[in-house]
Amino acid sequence: MTILPDFHKAGSRSGTPTRIILFLVAILSLVFVAHRTRRWYRLRHVPGPLACGLSSLPMTYWSFEGRIHEHWKALAEKYGPLVRIGPNEVMCTDGEVLRRILSVRSTYKKDDWYIAARTHSDYDNILSMRDKDLRRERKKKLMPAYIGKGTEDFEIGIDRSIAAWMDLIDRKYLATGADFRPLDLALHTHYYSLDALGEVAYSRPLGYLAADSDVNNVIAISKKALPLMIGFGNYTPLYRLLHKWPFSYVLPRSGDQAGLGAILGISSALIEERLRPDAKPQRDMLQCLISSGLTREELDVEVGLQFFAGTDSIASAIRMTLLFLISTPSAYRKLQSEIDTAKLSTPIRNAEAQALPYLQAVIHEGLRVFPPIGSALAYKNVPAGGDTIAGCALPAGTRVATGAAIFAMCRSKDLWGPDADVFRPERWLEAGEEEVAAMGKVAALNFSGGQFECPGRVLTFMHLNKVIPELLRRYDLTVVNPVRPARIRGAMMWLMEDMWIRVEKRQGCQ
Repeated sequence: MTILPDFHKAGSRSGTPTRIILFLVAILSLVFVAHRTRRWYRLRHVPGPLACGLSSLPMTYWSFEGRIHEHWKALAEKYGPLVRIGPNEVMCTDGEVLRRILSVRSTYKKDDWYIAARTHSDYDNILSMRDKDLRRERKKKLMPAYIGKGTEDFEIGIDRSIAAWMDLIDRKYLATGADFRPLDLALHTHYYSLDALGEVAYSRPLGYLAADSDVNNVIAISKKALPLMIGFGNYTPLYRLLHKWPFSYVLPRSGDQAGLGAILGISSALIEERLRPDAKPQRDMLQCLISSGLTREELDVEVGLQFFAGTDSIASAIRMTLLFLISTPSAYRKLQSEIDTAKLSTPIRNAEAQALPYLQAVIHEGLRVFPPIGSALAYKNVPAGGDTIAGCALPAGTRVATGAAIFAMCRSKDLWGPDADVFRPERWLEAGEEEVAAMGKVAALNFSGGQFECPGRVLTFMHLNKVIPELLRRYDLTVVNPVRPARIRGAMMWLMEDMWIRVEKRQGCQ
C-alpha cells in the first residue's frame, strides 16, 4: 500500500510562523491605530487640518520645503486664533494670550524642543535651559553684558565693523556705468554681524570682512544644519538621543576645522586667554560675563549661543529691512532725504538715529513684515491642570508653538488692515498713540517676552539704527534681479542666498 504524505499536517507546521507574524503585525497595527486615535481624540475640539491631528508629517514636510511660515499664516487665516498644527501641537495668534503665556508669573515651561539650541552636550545655555529658576539666575548674570553695563560703548565696536564693511565695498564692489561689481547682501550682512559680534564681545573682529569670505565655512554648514533642526522639531526624542554617547560625536565640538565647532574652538581660546591670571581686563561683553561670575562651562555655552543665534538674527533683520526698503522706492527716497537733512554725526550715533521718526518707522515695519526668527516653533508646555485658550480646553502637556505665531500675527489683516503684506512704514506714523502702542505690543513679540524675552533686543536695534543710515547716506542700492531678488527659506532662521545688489556711490559722498 502506498503511503501518501499528510499535506494537511505538513502545511499546518510550515504555516505556523507565517500566522504568528501576521498576528503580530495585526496587533501592532491595532496598537498604532489606537495610539494615533487617542492622540487625535485628546485635542479633537481644536480646529485644524485632520492630517495635522493625526501625524507630524505635514509639519515635517513643510519644514523641509522651507515655507512653513506661509502655511502657518494660511492656517491662522482659515481656522482662527487657535489652530491644531500637530497631534499634540497648537498655534495661538492671540497677542493677549501669548503675552500671558510668556509672562514672568506664567507657569508654562519650555518644551524639550529647546534642546536643539544646545551648543554643548552636557550644559545648557540661556536659550536651551528649561528650568525657570535656573534660567532666571543665569539671565541676571547675562543682562549687564547685553545692555552694555560695565562695557566699552557698544557703538565703538559697531562703528569699527561698519567702517570695515564700507571700506570693503569701496574697494571691491562699487559699480560705475558699465563696470558691474555685484555684491551679495545676504553674505555680506552675515560677515558684518560676525565681525561686529567679535568687536563688541571680544574687542577684535573675527576676520570675515577682511577675508571677504565664509571663514571656516560657518555660514555654509549652518545652512545645511538648520533645516534638519526645524524639520525634526516635532521629534524631540531624536534631540535627546543626539546628545548621548555615541551619537554626540556627530555634533559640533570645539576643535573642528569648520562650522560651529571651529567657532567654538575660537571662542574657547579667547575665553582661555581672558581667564589667565596675567590677562589685561577689557571693557567688552566677555569681560562683563566673567565679572558677573559665570563659570568656565557657562562662558563656553553662552558665547557659543551668541554665534549660533545672535549673528544670524541680526544679519536677517538688516538684510530684510534693506530688501523691502530697496524694493519700495518711495520709502527709500523718503528715508534718504531724512538722513540727508538731519544734522548727524559721522558715524551716526544711536541716540541720533532714535530721533529720526521715519527711520524708526522703517525699522519697525521691516521687523514686522519679516520677523528675524519667523519660522521657529518655540514650544511651551501647557502646565498641570490645563488651560483654556480661545474657548478650547487644552490638557496639560499640550505644546503651544509661541514662535510659529509671530509671522502669522505680523501679517494678520485683522491686526494690520488689508495691506498687512505690504511694506509701508507710514502706518507707524499715521496711527494714533493708542494704536501705535497696540501695534508695538504685537511687533515686540519678535523678541518673545516676559521670562522668555531675548536678551539681544537692545543690540539688534542698535545695529539697525546705525547700519541702515550709514549705507543710505553713502550709496544708492539697486536689486540686480527684481523678479527674484533673493532665495529665501524658512528654517528657524532665514536662510538667504543670492541677494545680489548694485552699489553706486552717491554724489558728494567721499
